[in-house]
Amino acid sequence: MIKAVFLDVDGTLYSHGMHAVPPSALRALEALREGGIRIFLATGRHQMALKKLNLPAFPFDGYVTLTGHLCYDRDWRPVFRSSLPEADQAALVRAFEARRHPLLLLHEHEEYINYVDALTAGMMAAVSSAPPQTAAYNGEPIYAAALYSTRAEAEQLMTGMPGCRLSAWYETGFDIISREVGKARGIEEMLRSFDLRREETAVFGDADNDVEMLEYAGVGVAMGNGTPAAKAAADLVTADVDADGLACAFRTLGLLEA
Repeated sequence: MIKAVFLDVDGTLYSHGMHAVPPSALRALEALREGGIRIFLATGRHQMALKKLNLPAFPFDGYVTLTGHLCYDRDWRPVFRSSLPEADQAALVRAFEARRHPLLLLHEHEEYINYVDALTAGMMAAVSSAPPQTAAYNGEPIYAAALYSTRAEAEQLMTGMPGCRLSAWYETGFDIISREVGKARGIEEMLRSFDLRREETAVFGDADNDVEMLEYAGVGVAMGNGTPAAKAAADLVTADVDADGLACAFRTLGLLEA
C-alpha cells in the first residue's frame, strides 16, 4: 500500500512550458493529501531556488533538496545534512576560483556562482530560473555544486574529486554530489524520520538524476517527457507533464478514482 509519494520538481511536478504546476496535478495532490498520503518533493534545487519558483502554496510534508544532501520537514527544519568530502570541497573551490567554467556553489542557506555566460543564462531560463548572484567563496561548507559545461569537461574536473560524482540534469548541466548521497539516500533518511518503509513509496521523475530514486522506491514512475535512462529505470511510464502525467499516474496506481 502506498503511503507516501516523492516528486521531482522540474519536468515532473512543474511544467516549464506552462511556467506552473498543471492544474490537474495540483487537484490530484489535494486529493492524495485528503486521503492521508504524505507528499514530499525530491529535487536537485537549493531551497532558495525552490522558493523562487512559481510553486503553489501546498502543505508538502517535507523536502529532499540538493539531490539528497539537505532534507527538511514541512517547516524547513533539517532532517538530514551531508556536505561534500573536505578534500573535494577544496578542489571545487580551486575550480571555482580558476573560472574556467561557470560553477555554482551550494551552501545550506545560500547559493552563488563564479560567473555567468550566455549558455548558462539560457540553460537557467529554460528551467524557469534566473542566474544567482556572483560572489567569491565565503568559506562555508559546500553541500553540492552545479557545473555548466560539456560532459567531457565535467569528467575532467571530476578526476580531482574522487569522493564526488556527476549527476546530469541537462545535456550541459551537471550536479556535483557525494558518491555516498543521492536522491535515494535523501528519501531513505526522510522515510526513517517518518517511520515509513520504501515499499510504501511511489516516486516520480523525468531525468537521469532521478534514476536512483526510481529504482529505490516501491514504485518508480517516469514522465512521458523523461530521459531514456529515467524511463528504463521506472516501473511505469506515464504521460508528459503537460498532458496531465501526474494525475494519470495516480489513477493508474489506484491513488485516485478513475
